[in-house]
Amino acid sequence: MTTFVLAAIAAPAQAAPLSRTDKAQVERLARSLGAKTSFVVTDTKGRTLAAVRPATRRPLGSVTKLFTSSAALLGLSAPPSTAVELAGTLGPDGTLTGDIVLRGGGDAGLDDTGLTRLRDAVTAAGVRRITGRVVGDGSLFDAAIGGPATSGGFDQEFDGVVGALSFEHGRATPGGPYQTDPAAAAAAHFDDLLEAVGVVIPNGAVSGTRPPIPPLATVDGDLAELIKTTNTDSSAVTAETLGKLLAARGGRPGTSAAGADAVEAVVGTHLKVQPRLADSAGFVAGSQATPRDVARLLRQMDRRPTFRRSLAKGGEGTLRGRTVPSGCRAKTGTLRSAKTTTLAGICRGRIFAVLTVGPATERARRVHDQIAGVLGRR
Repeated sequence: MTTFVLAAIAAPAQAAPLSRTDKAQVERLARSLGAKTSFVVTDTKGRTLAAVRPATRRPLGSVTKLFTSSAALLGLSAPPSTAVELAGTLGPDGTLTGDIVLRGGGDAGLDDTGLTRLRDAVTAAGVRRITGRVVGDGSLFDAAIGGPATSGGFDQEFDGVVGALSFEHGRATPGGPYQTDPAAAAAAHFDDLLEAVGVVIPNGAVSGTRPPIPPLATVDGDLAELIKTTNTDSSAVTAETLGKLLAARGGRPGTSAAGADAVEAVVGTHLKVQPRLADSAGFVAGSQATPRDVARLLRQMDRRPTFRRSLAKGGEGTLRGRTVPSGCRAKTGTLRSAKTTTLAGICRGRIFAVLTVGPATERARRVHDQIAGVLGRR
């Protein structure tokens, strides 16, 4: 079984040269986007194959998520988990005198599968009635449900709300609307799951902070899937959650600013790259790096199968509808408020990053895809 798994994982492509003609073409394409475009291509050994202002910092847009996902893989020793606690006394008749606490551990992928497992642990313990209520505790993070772009408020472009305890990115029902209190929404859904199997709960679910006690049961999130969602689908809510989780695991407050600092610290220590990050999702212009640092990160992280599988292939995820060749894996980025368009990835062993400020998004994307087309051919 192990042999099969190892064989099924594609190894990183080996160092690939770039012809003089192709070098001239990609540099000409990058320069055509103006003086605020920075660009580099390296091989898998870090040797520069083509470059235009490669050491100049530019806003990253969602290419920021490459730094966040790398820091999560390097800095989290265990996946995020969600716990259920019986905060009270359980009598022989199945009455819990007290509350059930659902404690969030920063799993942005919490869904019905995980909550049902926790529900089953409660009923297996013999709970039949609760005198209190279900309390959702998301206090591992602060109360901000968005990023710095909205001063922590709800962000329409975030595909959900950020929270240490969050069911389906902030819903109270599967596929329902997002709620501004994700912990209360998750608790309400857990309450519904318990009542559906006959547990009597006379009081409505709420959010709140409770002192932690030994959990009755926990469910772990799928870190590899969270990394893939961050990079292939460019999920802002997942990236921002991972940043806050890194901060909280490191003993800092679970805030957006602390998350950005934590990402910087991890990738700086492990990968020797120095981004300047203002968030973990790339939704503000203050998150910047040089193309050289982006390429250096990609070169080192591509050795890790979980990261390698997280990048979108041509035609999938955020590359759907683009003309990036199928032999490339890449991360897109767009930040319209800063007129920023970015693309970074790996095409046949050629590692590249192009960060553009100024030109219209569609024009920049077209040129970026042309660059990838050159790099993706044999």
